[in-house]
This record gives sequence, C-alpha cells and structure tokens, in this order.
Amino acid sequence: FYGNQGCDILPDEGDRDFILDLINENWADTTTAFIDILKNSYTEWEDYWEDGNLVSRITEIRYDNKAITKIPNSIADLDSLRWLELQNNQITLIPGYIGLLTKLQDFIISRNNIAVLPPQIGDLVSLEVLKIDENNLNDITSNIGYLQFLHTLWLSENQLTILPDGMCDILGNSNIVINIDNNFLCPENNNPCFEDLIKSGSTQLEDPENVCD
Repeated sequence: FYGNQGCDILPDEGDRDFILDLINENWADTTTAFIDILKNSYTEWEDYWEDGNLVSRITEIRYDNKAITKIPNSIADLDSLRWLELQNNQITLIPGYIGLLTKLQDFIISRNNIAVLPPQIGDLVSLEVLKIDENNLNDITSNIGYLQFLHTLWLSENQLTILPDGMCDILGNSNIVINIDNNFLCPENNNPCFEDLIKSGSTQLEDPENVCD
C-alpha cells in the first residue's frame, strides 16, 4: 500500500545486515539473481512506522534446501521475526543469540546436523512450534521447560538418551504434541514424568550399548 502511494520505504538496518552476513558466511560467490530471489521470494517483510520513517522489517524466513552451514549472530537483530524455517541445510550450531527473538512463534530447523540446543532457547517467550527432528541432538536444555506457549515439539530421529527434568513442565499442557520416536530413550533412565511419553513413541533406534537392558 505505502509503495503504491509513493512513500520511501527502507529496510531496517539490522535486518539488512543479517541478510548480508548470511550471504557472506554461506554464499560469498553467489549471484545477484540468487540474492534477489532470497530477499523477495523466501523472505517476508512488513512495513512499520519508526521515528517518523517507514521501514521494512523481516517477519518470516523460509530458507530450506539452501546449503546453509552457519547462522550469523546478527540474527539477534530480527526483532520482528515470527517464523524461522531452515530445513534440510548443513547447520551444526544454533547461536545463543536466538534467544533475543522474543516474537518468534515457529522455529523449524529439521534435517540439519545440530547436536545441542542452546539454553537461550528458553528465552523464546512466544514460541509455539519447535521442530528439530532429524538432527544429531544428544542433549536438550532444561530451559525448554520455560516455553509455556509451546504446543508442538518434534524431537524424532536424534541421538537422545535423556530428557531433562525441566521438560516435565511442558507436559502439563494437555494440547502439546511431542514426537520423540527413533531416539535411544528408556523409561528407567529418565524422570518418571516421561514414562508414558517414551512408551508411546512408536519406535526406538537400536541401542548399541543396550541401555534399556
């Protein structure tokens, strides 16, 4: 609308810097055409009035299948981001700065190479959906229990043997859906609050150490 009225709309400086950092750290030799598609087809922007100026901020990111290896720390500047989708990339680390995205509602980072969730994940006070299935997770931070609005949690096909006691807190939400199949979880090695959840998992990976014996 504002563009049709001839208004000058500039991208927020922090949001622009994130795009530049992402490109420099993952596709330094990419083409201008790819950058244009990334910004215009896989990124959603909304316009806001700020200090008397009209600025455009990123609200949704859907960068699936883009061979991303690193999430730049400048992701912390995306303070209007509500949807972050990074499926089927080559990411090994979620930066702790992710915890500053207090408006983030959906975080989908399935099919990567992530081994650990940072404790700052518990600072995502608006988070409703967390999908981190098909990774290499061997540890879940207890701070996941702080996510009081979480209703979808996908942890399937990882390397988990223990679920943190703090995660018991989110089991009290009767509407929550948790997928944990294809891990190495045994009821006797976990907090009793997870017994039904673990037993309801459709399958468990073959455990080479026979931890359930």
